[in-house]
This record gives sequence, C-alpha cells and structure tokens, in this order.
Amino acid sequence: IQHNQAVAIEQVLTIQQLKQLEMTNLQLAIKQCEGKIFGDEGAAKCLGINPTTLISKLKKLGIEY
Repeated sequence: IQHNQAVAIEQVLTIQQLKQLEMTNLQLAIKQCEGKIFGDEGAAKCLGINPTTLISKLKKLGIEY
C-alpha cells in the first residue's frame, strides 16, 4: 500500500459508522489544512470536492469550521 492510499475495510459498516467515518475524515482534512477551506492548500482541494460542497457537508453534519 502506498502512503496516500487508505487501508481497505474488510467489514460491512452501518450507515452510522459511515457517517462517523465521513465526519472524522472531514475534520482531519480541515485540521491538516489549518482551517482553510478554499484554495490550493484548502481542505476541499485535499478532499477532491468543491469548496461549497464541503461547506454544505460540514453544515449538514454539524461540524464547525
């Protein structure tokens, strides 16, 4: 496995577990990007999603940024 690849999950996750995994991943991206959402060094770019999509996800999940 390369450094940037995630380890394969070999068990079925519940919807709640998937939601928690997504929340943890989003929080980690924001932390690693020092709270920056937009731009080349922002969390959205790191996650490979549009910044407005990231903001919508954060609001939906109740994550402060």
